[in-house]
Amino acid sequence: AHLSYRLEAQQQHFPNPLTRIQFLDNHDMPRLRSRLDSVRSAQALVLLYTLPGIPVLYYGTEIGTPETRASVLETDLEKGSSTPMIRQLTAFRQRFPLLQTTEPVILVDSRLGSTAWVALVGGRWLLALNTGKQATSITDSLVLASLGPGWSLLEKPTIKCGGTAQRNANGWILEPGEVWVWGLIPPPGNPPGISSLKAAYPLPQNLGLWLEEAETLAEIQDPAGDDQGSNSMLSYPEAFGSLRPGDLTGLRWLHSASGGYILEIQLKDPLSQVWNPPHGLDHVSLDILFEGIQGEQKVNARFELNGWNASGSQPWEWYTQPQKGKIYAVFGPQNPLEKGDATVLQGFQTISIRVQTWDVDGDGQPRHVQSAPSSYQFGGDPETEKWMDRALLKIHPKRP
Repeated sequence: AHLSYRLEAQQQHFPNPLTRIQFLDNHDMPRLRSRLDSVRSAQALVLLYTLPGIPVLYYGTEIGTPETRASVLETDLEKGSSTPMIRQLTAFRQRFPLLQTTEPVILVDSRLGSTAWVALVGGRWLLALNTGKQATSITDSLVLASLGPGWSLLEKPTIKCGGTAQRNANGWILEPGEVWVWGLIPPPGNPPGISSLKAAYPLPQNLGLWLEEAETLAEIQDPAGDDQGSNSMLSYPEAFGSLRPGDLTGLRWLHSASGGYILEIQLKDPLSQVWNPPHGLDHVSLDILFEGIQGEQKVNARFELNGWNASGSQPWEWYTQPQKGKIYAVFGPQNPLEKGDATVLQGFQTISIRVQTWDVDGDGQPRHVQSAPSSYQFGGDPETEKWMDRALLKIHPKRP
């Protein structure tokens, strides 16, 4: 869903697609291949060349270099692993210029419980990719209900990678990492453009609703100004100035009937928006750890998030309210410590949620600590634990 959110934000801030500069990496951020394997990199390239805007390809992407500022002057880019696909995508975009300006109509993303992302692009193309680790399906009803009567499909995809583009009686099967672009044939006459169509099953934009209906299960306030590390001697990089992005002031554990479990993380100051990294967290890195004891077994689940990387013990999403300094981690109907069809927190005694803050550099790596702060390094004891602030929320599950 975060791809959808980013595209929707782009439309709001840059309503003219020809003013949008689209890129996958550059000299100030981690290279594409340092974050994604060849299959996922192919998905990213297809998105770059089929979504509206001005695609910018940073040198070295053709050969899959993982180094941010690597020298490739003596490399034969014609033999790069991604060069054939880039050539195909460039020719495709040039042949169908509506790809440059037509806003996508998003049909499927994780808000519908799917690992597939499906959109109508360029006025006559269906774009689909599977970001998950398991095969997933896309039913014809999701697509045809949005198009209306008279539309049909080309016999095979124009572009495909990472799979075989399987179709069956009900729709498509997407393998993990698969991406394809499939042509659509409009009905005779003068049909409406795809840009004027709407998804048959509108995707929920429901964070506000979830929060409105949510029950607070537990909450804690954290003192402001205590973001000085485990030994109270760490200091921020000089370039941060008065910005204190790691200062936690509260945690709130919520449950919404329609949104599931939500962790609200409150920071003292508004979130920085200077760099606007892919995941929206600028100069703050979160380490979220759930711990509990069920019977005699200790159970934990960890989630990490910063501007460049995200990981977790289960699928999850996050939202931000930058001006309010709020970050929402949304885990859905299954509590992170639950397994399978377990009743809500059945058998657990006290459960704790620990949140720690730090920061990462432009390569997505944790910032270093040295004896005295410099422009972009923290100051303090290099051997100390790398966190600026820590908040611990304890939950006591209700007994039947």
